[in-house]
Parts: sequence; structure tokens; C-alpha cells
Amino acid sequence: MLDQSPPSRLERLRQRRRDRKQRRAWRRERRKVGVDLHDASTMAESSQFKSGFFTKK
Repeated sequence: MLDQSPPSRLERLRQRRRDRKQRRAWRRERRKVGVDLHDASTMAESSQFKSGFFTKK
């Protein structure tokens, strides 16, 4: 019974670290997506886009 507790505590620590890493990666992904959206909006506002250079109409 007593030798069961240390592995569980280690596992809990490892799980927490993994969750933190996952959250950080997810946040980085969201930030990247936001930057891409921002670039697209600024490109849409540029004169080149308004002149129809990127549009296929």
C-alpha cells in the first residue's frame, strides 16, 4: 500500500506538466491563427487587393 503512493504522485506531476505543455502549444496555435487572420485582413485593406489583383472575379 505504501509503495503505491509515490508513483501516483509522480504520475500526477507528469500529467500536470503534460497538460501545461499542451495548453501552451494550443495557445501558440491560436496566436498563430490570429496572426494569419490579421494578415489576411490587412491584405484585404491594401490597394492591391482592392484593385482586384487577388480576386478571381
